[in-house]
Amino acid sequence: MTGEFAVTGEKESLEKAERSVFQRCQYLLGKTPFERLAEARVDVSYTHPQGEWNGSADLSAVRYDVSYCRQALIPHKRRVTDYAPVINATLQTLSEEGGGTLIIPEGEYYVSALRLPSHTCLRLDPFATLRFIRSNEEQAYPLTLRRVAGYDCLARSPLISIENAGEVALTGTGLIDGRASLFDYHPVKYGLFGEPCEEQDLKRLRTWASEGVAPLKRVFPVARGTLRPPLIGIRNAHHVSLDGLKLRHSPWHVIDACDSHHLRIKSLEIGSLLFDNDALTLNNCQKVSVEETRFKISGTSFVLEAGGETEGHTENFYAGDNLVEGGCAVLSIGPCLKGSVDKLQLNHNHYLSPDAKHLLKVCLAPGASGKIGELSVDGGELRGTEGALIDIDLRTGRGAVRFDKLSVSHLHSAGDCGAGAALKVEVDDASQLGQLNFEGVRLYGVRELCPALTRCALSLREVFINGREVREVRFKD
Repeated sequence: MTGEFAVTGEKESLEKAERSVFQRCQYLLGKTPFERLAEARVDVSYTHPQGEWNGSADLSAVRYDVSYCRQALIPHKRRVTDYAPVINATLQTLSEEGGGTLIIPEGEYYVSALRLPSHTCLRLDPFATLRFIRSNEEQAYPLTLRRVAGYDCLARSPLISIENAGEVALTGTGLIDGRASLFDYHPVKYGLFGEPCEEQDLKRLRTWASEGVAPLKRVFPVARGTLRPPLIGIRNAHHVSLDGLKLRHSPWHVIDACDSHHLRIKSLEIGSLLFDNDALTLNNCQKVSVEETRFKISGTSFVLEAGGETEGHTENFYAGDNLVEGGCAVLSIGPCLKGSVDKLQLNHNHYLSPDAKHLLKVCLAPGASGKIGELSVDGGELRGTEGALIDIDLRTGRGAVRFDKLSVSHLHSAGDCGAGAALKVEVDDASQLGQLNFEGVRLYGVRELCPALTRCALSLREVFINGREVREVRFKD
């Protein structure tokens, strides 16, 4: 295999591969027969008759402005050149020839859905920008098998798909822009402006699953489907590397991965502030690392699940030296759990979001079952947490969940963190909670230590809350 994935080889062979890659990138400049693959496509943006909404900074509050939401959006159409067919055809050719790198040179390129096959690398040069076309045409974003809320269905494809592939890289220092905003792309989270509501389609999906409808018959048409696609979708893939890029304005989760292993995420800049935009969602994934990445999002930085309809396993997750500047939580386990989530490490991250609710949140759907194994938080600085710093709720109603071990060490707050509580734990009779270890933790501005703590094996060593050492706590009867 040639290009970036060469493990061994002389410098001369690598330079030769790079020259070949440079020639291939001329496809994008319209200097070969590949230019015939570029298509003109309609791009649609929207404005409101009254202009931008002038309410609170929380854009989700727009749904309460009834008079504003009753007015239909005004569509604005234009034709742009879609370079996705060019890029997809070139990557497929590279894959069939044994692999290689396609370089996107400096410039701005409008694209529809992209697919990265095995043994290929898509690299964005500095000042190269991919902007995704806003279109409800199935040719632009065809129906594909996706996992949404733990259930498989046919829905609009991710903007970038890495599926049934191995040894794939998406690298460079360029920008990938999903172009999602309050009006444009999908104003469907709450059914705004006469659009269908996302929650209604999620309810329909859960009903189909409970009735035993086959995944390929759970169809959400592109034209009217509300299940927003992720910016990067990874499914049944292995040895995938995402490195150096700027990712902006995703319609939904920025990176959504399921049934995959050996995923490496490094040095990304993630900025996505639409409703519930989680940065990374993993379902049934193993050996995943996230390092030196900067997050500014509206949702959760890391969401770890396992299963849904069938039992799954998410294991060996490592996040280190990352900067979290936004979002409602740093790490969330659930709600989909039917299997195991194990060996999780958060090491030396900086949690600087002023409005985050939790550092760790365990919130499971009714009937969830399985095991949460070992989770460790080692080092890091915390600036703001509105709710409980660590909130563990194992009350699943019907299922049984076991949480074996949580270790938190050398975590400190930068000034008053404003946390509602340091620790909140709720466990029902069916579930089990093992060992909780806290060592070298120093927090200021915590309003309450433990508002609810079910009896468990709790170890405290050099734990200081608001300047006072805590050696024991009272358990809930």
